[in-house]
Amino acid sequence: MYNTLFKRSTGIQFSRRFAMIYGVIAAGTLLWCIAFIASPRLIEMGGIHSLFAIGFRYFYSFICHQNPDRSFHVLGHSMAVCARCTGIYFGALIGILTFPFTIGWFNEHSPWKKWLVIVIGLNLIEFTLSSLNLFSNLILRAGTGLTLGLGIASCALFAIFTHIQIRLKWRDST
Repeated sequence: MYNTLFKRSTGIQFSRRFAMIYGVIAAGTLLWCIAFIASPRLIEMGGIHSLFAIGFRYFYSFICHQNPDRSFHVLGHSMAVCARCTGIYFGALIGILTFPFTIGWFNEHSPWKKWLVIVIGLNLIEFTLSSLNLFSNLILRAGTGLTLGLGIASCALFAIFTHIQIRLKWRDST
């Protein structure tokens, strides 16, 4: 029944392959979030655990500036990513986990492209204000990051599954 509703609203046939790809993406995103959240706790535990925390911080340093003044702190230690990245990654996780329930919103008649442009615009405004030191707030950074992650993850999943569906139809027709 769900497969029929899913296909009718989006044109995408939900199959085991889609479920497997979705599961891998969801699990990977969850592990991604756990790793940067666990970093302060691992530092606090000391010993070999600190080496894992240092490894996580090093890994995330390629993607995030990790400025302690712009990061949330847990147990007296800054997280491995800044507040904006925290919001983006949690938004992506929420977008991925809710994707099966919201897929019907994505079609040629829905305003999802407009919402994505609005979300990106809000993030650019917030980024500009904080870069010019006109306004700075960790919660606002995390909130705008959350909306950005949610929007991008949902749109990216829809694009991935649409692309796979098109490739499968093309392969079956040749």
